[in-house]
Amino acid sequence: ALISRWEWGRIIATWIVPGLIALAVWSATSVMVRRARRGEAHHDPSPAGLGYVIRRPLSWIITGAMGLGSFAYYTLATWLPTRFASVGIDEATGGLMLAAFNLLGLPGAFLVKYFTSTRTAPRQLAVMWLTYASGAALLTVDATWAVTVGTIMTGVTPVSYTHLTL
Repeated sequence: ALISRWEWGRIIATWIVPGLIALAVWSATSVMVRRARRGEAHHDPSPAGLGYVIRRPLSWIITGAMGLGSFAYYTLATWLPTRFASVGIDEATGGLMLAAFNLLGLPGAFLVKYFTSTRTAPRQLAVMWLTYASGAALLTVDATWAVTVGTIMTGVTPVSYTHLTL
């Protein structure tokens, strides 16, 4: 392997730094907004602060939905190249298939709000997740055709974007 496990650990750990910076900026902004409101005679009724966000159940629902969507997408996006190689698909074709997986999700990203905001949204979401699960199951079959069809099925279902409907 080109990159040892220790180097991967360092690479992944470097992403902690931007996260901590974002947390510090968000927290500082929240404190500044709160202090500015104390000095004003008129209080804006809109809530602010990390405590308010943490106490809201909807915040946790959105966090969970976004996390699951990201988990579904990024797990496949990083695992598919290895899976393609394991069934005998060459690197160039595997790269094209990974690009197709990503491009197939674009229409769904734009249409997911439509699919999930109608009266039949629960049925449409169930069909979408069933299609995704079926495609994921096909990815476990050791046959090129199954991996190809599974890639298409998981790529075309916008499960990564269902959090946009919340």
